Amino acid sequence: MITLLNKFDDNYIIKKEDVLEIVDKYARDENVSNNIKDVLLINDEKSSYDTDNSILKINIDNINDYSYETLKTLKKEYSIDDKYDSYFINYLYLYNIYFYLNHVKQKSMYEDKEDITGYLYDLCNNIKADNNTNNLLSMNIEASNNSLLTAYNLMNHTKLPSKEA
Repeated sequence: MITLLNKFDDNYIIKKEDVLEIVDKYARDENVSNNIKDVLLINDEKSSYDTDNSILKINIDNINDYSYETLKTLKKEYSIDDKYDSYFINYLYLYNIYFYLNHVKQKSMYEDKEDITGYLYDLCNNIKADNNTNNLLSMNIEASNNSLLTAYNLMNHTKLPSKEA
């Protein structure tokens, strides 16, 4: 991972093969390999984690669009130097990838538990909600917060100045 982070300092943007490496490393480090039977890089639907079949689906095009649109919005609100664009794009890529990887970890942590966390996990998996309501589900909030923190901590290993971070 450090090798990939070092590339960020040379305006490198995450590519499809990097996504697979990130997923592999996460699965090994978090001991959740048995919860990922396959990783599909897709174009025709949203990124997701299929808990029933243990399939992680990542839509690189959607992540790419989201990252560039979010950067454009951030640049309207904040004075961001153009030379740091690639850092922000990579941060948003990492956030999105780790969001779904956090759902993989949640499966190993909460599935089959007979307490409130198990109940909330099951509830979140059973609700078929629209995007607005989906963001309010406890497992999505946890996954979002953890992925934001993970991406931020990883970016601390780059040469991105603290002011920009």
